[in-house]
Amino acid sequence: ARGLDTLMESEEERTTFLNGGFLARNVSDSLTVLSLNTLVYSTSHIPASTDDDGQMNDPLTQFAWLENQLDLAETNFRTVYIMGHIPPAMGSYRHSQLWQEPYLRKYYSIIQNHSSVICGQFFGHLHADEFRWIGSSSDGFQYWPLWIASSVTPIYGSNPSYRSVSYNASSGELFDYDTFYMNLLTDGQSLEWKQGPSFRDSFRVQDLTEVNVGSLVQELNNSIMDPQSTLWQSLLHRQHVYIQESSIIPCQDFSCRRAWLCTLITTTTDEYATCLATAGANVVQVA
Repeated sequence: ARGLDTLMESEEERTTFLNGGFLARNVSDSLTVLSLNTLVYSTSHIPASTDDDGQMNDPLTQFAWLENQLDLAETNFRTVYIMGHIPPAMGSYRHSQLWQEPYLRKYYSIIQNHSSVICGQFFGHLHADEFRWIGSSSDGFQYWPLWIASSVTPIYGSNPSYRSVSYNASSGELFDYDTFYMNLLTDGQSLEWKQGPSFRDSFRVQDLTEVNVGSLVQELNNSIMDPQSTLWQSLLHRQHVYIQESSIIPCQDFSCRRAWLCTLITTTTDEYATCLATAGANVVQVA
């Protein structure tokens, strides 16, 4: 249980990590990283993390801790990045819901109440280089990008990869990210890391703010019937981190692309089904 002691920088980090698998770390004079244990919110988590009446409880008191940390950030004029393993979104492999719905509602309620200090949300789990654009309608509609990183392991067909993020050191605003990958088909012997096109270069956006990511999602919706769309080619090519073109599953028909769009903007199975049923609608209106 004490094997990670050398990685902890304070007794507070050590305590929260040992008790619940989460911690807060100030990584600069103005930026705090909150690392969450999102496994307890998973739809696959057993036992279910609700009380006898089916009401949501607060596993490991992590939500209370998260709200307290965000309050501290606001008080001390700090910006925050949130990190976790399983994203509060839909999965792209089976188009399945990844978090239990009460926890989705609670998480995004907290995010909306503290949106002024949150500059980035980073997750993994999907073994694919992806993003999401999630909106909440409580107390006014607001959207947030989620950034989902691929993996070093190639177990699910992606090339091994890691990500380098560029951001404004003062404001915390995200500027771009680069993905470095190893092409196992061509570089299996030399084991060279290569740099793929950045997110900005792939999708022709100015930066990674919610406004520009929202415009990208809208452009994907507008080009849904265009088989030659470079945006759609980039989306699929980046997903499995630049594997061979022949290995990419084609997605040129309306139903496949609609499924992708609905995956980008929904968080629950019911939302996803509603999105699919609203064929041809403006994706922002559907969200």
